[in-house]
Amino acid sequence: MIPETLLNFAKELKANREQTNVTLQQIQNRTKIDLRFLQAIEEGNYNIMPEVYIRAFIKEYAKAVGLDSELIINKYNLAKEGKTSEVEKTILEDGSASQQEIKRKFDASELTNAETDKTEKENTNLIVIIASAVVVVLLAVYFIFFNGSSTEIISETPYEEVLQESEQRYQVADDTNSDEIVESESIIIDSLTLRINAIDTCWVGVTVDKNLATDFIMYPKRSKILKAVSDFEIVVGNAGGVKFFLNNNDLNYEGMPGRRDRIIIDTSGIKK
Repeated sequence: MIPETLLNFAKELKANREQTNVTLQQIQNRTKIDLRFLQAIEEGNYNIMPEVYIRAFIKEYAKAVGLDSELIINKYNLAKEGKTSEVEKTILEDGSASQQEIKRKFDASELTNAETDKTEKENTNLIVIIASAVVVVLLAVYFIFFNGSSTEIISETPYEEVLQESEQRYQVADDTNSDEIVESESIIIDSLTLRINAIDTCWVGVTVDKNLATDFIMYPKRSKILKAVSDFEIVVGNAGGVKFFLNNNDLNYEGMPGRRDRIIIDTSGIKK
């Protein structure tokens, strides 16, 4: 059960956000924090992830709606201890920013992001066109200088086909979004290779072969690959957000969304 002080703290955060007319979706676009965690912050559900990440998310949330992040963290600490905040109701950053100014910041930020996306797309198209032109020129040079003595008429590849081929090459490069990490190098041939696929945002902590520890946040449609000699000890913050594959075999792991789980994976599969 969530303590009343934490519920009151969460309600205060939500009330401040609503006063600025900023939506959770806008905060997500600006901070890249998953919408589920932003909702959890406003519901007082602070056990969804490890403390260090919740504190970081609360800080980003506070900054996004124009609140003093250090003051908010102090109020969060008091609420966790079951104490009523002795600080006056949270003020806007610099004590001068108005609700309209905060809203304008979000609107300007979204406009800038749209312009950036447009510029990047235009730059990509320009690169494709230049690359295609270079290919055509190289083909022409080859046929002129190396096949100049031949009386046979050489049919060149149409420009549209060259352009399409270049676009496909760029598309293949852009679609590569796997995030590979090799945690333990080994010369043993039958080492373990674990692939973690994320279907939802989640925190994962891993200890490889009982001596090499790491942790990371995973986002949907991303994957990480780890290697070990004997086993992996894993803690998942959002157990319903991941799938495990050991040496390319699906381990059929089914965790509960929003729940924390601890497992061990070795040559025999998953152990609790």
